[in-house]
Amino acid sequence: MALATLVSRITGFLRIVLLAAILGAALSSSFTVANQLPNMVAALVLEATFTAIFVPVLARAERDDADGGAAFVRRLVTLATALLLLTTVLSVAAAPLLVRLMLGSDPQVNEPLTTAFAYLLLPQIIFYGLTSVYMAILNNRNVFGPPAWAPVLNNVVAIITLCVYVLVPGELSIDPVEMGNAKLLVLGIGTTLGVVAQAGVLLYSLRQHRVDLRPLWGIDDRLKKFGTMAVAMMLYVLISQIGLIVGNEIASHAAASGPAIYNYAWLLLQLPFGMIGVTVLTVVMPRLSRNAAANDNPAVLADFSLATRLTMVTLIPIVAFMTVGGPAIGSALFAYGNFGATDAGYLGMAITLSAFTLIPYSMLLLELRVFYAREQPWIPI
Repeated sequence: MALATLVSRITGFLRIVLLAAILGAALSSSFTVANQLPNMVAALVLEATFTAIFVPVLARAERDDADGGAAFVRRLVTLATALLLLTTVLSVAAAPLLVRLMLGSDPQVNEPLTTAFAYLLLPQIIFYGLTSVYMAILNNRNVFGPPAWAPVLNNVVAIITLCVYVLVPGELSIDPVEMGNAKLLVLGIGTTLGVVAQAGVLLYSLRQHRVDLRPLWGIDDRLKKFGTMAVAMMLYVLISQIGLIVGNEIASHAAASGPAIYNYAWLLLQLPFGMIGVTVLTVVMPRLSRNAAANDNPAVLADFSLATRLTMVTLIPIVAFMTVGGPAIGSALFAYGNFGATDAGYLGMAITLSAFTLIPYSMLLLELRVFYAREQPWIPI
């Protein structure tokens, strides 16, 4: 799993660097803002909810139900799929409004191009959501390989898409009506296909493990309880998304390259956390959920302590390095192609000023997992 996570982060980083070098900072801003929308909507509606809350509830269903929680899984997957499909359709229809929300009024970023990208990228919502559902089911069964390798496939498809984009003749259209523009379609549809492939790999793994996913409608008491927990998680995610929206609006008014620099800096900070923090959370969460289901508080505290120590010991040196070497990192990694040296310098300074946030961010996510495992979602809010 550690190898898969490392490969995933490396390919994801390569994808970011290629995108920046090929498009440049200004065009990257339009694509990046549009590509954030499906992640933002999926996280708000379902994605983070399933990752954090579904595992504890499923652990209890497996323990208490005669069928090992099979019917519970079918009902929850059916409900989630229907909700995601409805959300995806509504989001695509509201693409111009979502773009305006992210950019604010009179931005320096190309709003028509961002909207054109949004129409092609927002269908990712249903596949991001299903990826989280499938991943939670597999993690609860202690199957970590496919969930760890699936993002690699997504990144590979995205890298191939960028290569095809370079080979396609012509210029990128900035007219949202001109949806037949080859470069626009290649970049938008190709990126979405990567997310489809990611969800498809996990679905195949579920089939291999004979997980019954046939539609089953109905709501039992656990689903009602899950709904209460989900509302709390959605409120937490909404608060965090407000910060993201405000950050993008400020960046889009500062410069055409602002959103790209803002988001690339955050993605770079996510590289060490993704290799260390996410791995720790993924491995510890099922065990933490089972101990919480058994009301074994000493074991829950022991799991939390172990996860905290592992995360801090590995992250603190990395944070120190990124704080000192931010400008050098920005120039060495991004000053290529159409991404200018000035923009790369701004990116490096953003890394230096924000690297320290990885420590409280990691601790917050660990603490949230403890409360969700204990089915106490309102306390963090």
